[in-house]
Amino acid sequence: MGRDGGTWSGTLAEGTDYAISIPEHWNGTLVNDLDAVINISADTPVAKFLLDHGYAYSGTNRRVDRDTRFDPRAERDEQAQVLDIFNREFGSPQHALQYGCSGGGAAALGVAETYPDHFDGAISMNGVEPIVISNIRLDLLFALKALLAPDKDLPVVGVGTQQANKAGFEWRMVLEAAAATAVGRAQMALAGSLAQLPVWAATTPPYPDEPDPNDPVARERSVVHAVFDAALYAVGTTPLYNNPAGVMCSNNDVDYTQFYANAETGYAGIVESLYRHAGLSSPSAIRADLDRINAHPRVKADPAAVEYWSQRALSGNLRMPLLQLTTIGDGTRSDAMMAAYAEAVTANEKSHLYRQALVNAAGHCTANVTEIAAALAALTHRLQTGAWDDSTTADTLNTTGLNLGLDDNPRFISPTRVKIKANRTFFR
Repeated sequence: MGRDGGTWSGTLAEGTDYAISIPEHWNGTLVNDLDAVINISADTPVAKFLLDHGYAYSGTNRRVDRDTRFDPRAERDEQAQVLDIFNREFGSPQHALQYGCSGGGAAALGVAETYPDHFDGAISMNGVEPIVISNIRLDLLFALKALLAPDKDLPVVGVGTQQANKAGFEWRMVLEAAAATAVGRAQMALAGSLAQLPVWAATTPPYPDEPDPNDPVARERSVVHAVFDAALYAVGTTPLYNNPAGVMCSNNDVDYTQFYANAETGYAGIVESLYRHAGLSSPSAIRADLDRINAHPRVKADPAAVEYWSQRALSGNLRMPLLQLTTIGDGTRSDAMMAAYAEAVTANEKSHLYRQALVNAAGHCTANVTEIAAALAALTHRLQTGAWDDSTTADTLNTTGLNLGLDDNPRFISPTRVKIKANRTFFR
């Protein structure tokens, strides 16, 4: 199977670094990752697990111009280029898997739709379609601005890299003032429901504990925290999606009253409770605020940006087995974004290739090594047998993880929350 163990590195044609690491006793499976270079160099827990357990590990760094010219198509193409190098230098692996989290998870989705001649399967963690995520973040910021600061020059799109810090400071002031009042907290929760945010979510540590489902006050507090975190994150990442070709998101034809009708029962209940606590008649006050949001001047995408992203968008037309998982308390993503991908997979009649899993944890990309190992075992089962069977159920994934005898306990839960209807889908 090629050379003895070691690590090799180089640079691809467009300036992206890559690395390939092969353990002394390679098991024949290669795991490729958008973030492999930094993981290998830092000897992260994921890299250490893979190499210690016989997996070869390869992939790239993020592209050097990613912050100003984000190009998911180029990112997934470069994953295939690394595999070409691996095949040429070390021989073809028995199984080649694309893996990644966040941007790496999005790259894994792209690879799963594009490169069946290179890869056999993919695992996408906390990864979503850029058009969907950009539109959902627009919904959040748009609703918050319409309710909390309709007359302020507060940006919701088109924030340049140089202006991101200033915009974040301005938004923080508005959100802190709102969170200090009962009415403001109610309106923040309403905006969160329109963006289909999780009840429990955070973007950065320290991560809050999951609120007791039987403690309404704790759940209300959790929602406000989730909206606050998610809004600031959305402002900070606006340049990533708008820089390449202009504003790519739009709410020109959105009816936010319908979006609220799609809110999860538990989330809608929290919104209504917060409106009552603020001394407002919840049904009529919520309707009035939804009317205010719908009446606010809309955001229209730039045609050049629509063209740019339509050439780089995901479709859900899978061409290999894919396991998509996320942490349920991720303030940068939501189950609705994963639901949007599932809808696209179903529309393409590729459900036999697709499974989902949820990890009961707060934060972005906070699945532990045991959970990642269990996901790898489930995908390997699919490749070896041609069927998923029950390999991706929460019970099986937890049992698989526990049997590995690693340091962390697995925290998979049944994906009931993913049954929600996504407000935003892949197709404009």
